[in-house]
Amino acid sequence: MSDASAEQHLGSLDDDTRVVSASRIVDAPAGVIFELIADPARQPEWDGNDNLAEAASGQRVRQVGDVFSTVLTGQGAIRENHVVEFDEGLRIAWLPAPEGEQPPGHLWRWELSPLEDGTTLVVHTYEWTDLHDPSREARARRTTSENLLASIDRLAALAEQSRADG
Repeated sequence: MSDASAEQHLGSLDDDTRVVSASRIVDAPAGVIFELIADPARQPEWDGNDNLAEAASGQRVRQVGDVFSTVLTGQGAIRENHVVEFDEGLRIAWLPAPEGEQPPGHLWRWELSPLEDGTTLVVHTYEWTDLHDPSREARARRTTSENLLASIDRLAALAEQSRADG
């Protein structure tokens, strides 16, 4: 891990806003990092929640309105992820939903800010302000800033390795 990537921030869960986040500087360009996020087939490699078993190739996200599917670990359930924010190379967010259902109200967001030295500030946020299903709230509360940072750390390792190989 480089000195630049060692800097990190963990946000705390606020019961009123139901938002948790983590951030870190990654020693790789935003474009390299974004490709790992926007290609669902790569997501199980860096998922810090250990929630994703696999995703089919060929689902690269390109715009708001795209929907990509992932298979969850353990139960093998399929999640359809509805892209609601998208700015190529900089920002992507989606609302997951059980296959064939409407999203219940939790959102995963990635924001990348390129820095002058070629590194990137990566902010990962989990928000469940619109989740109103009591049966899902306990699971939502178990997603911590440490889980989010684990995803960033795994993503950083892949991106930094890609940069070193390139």
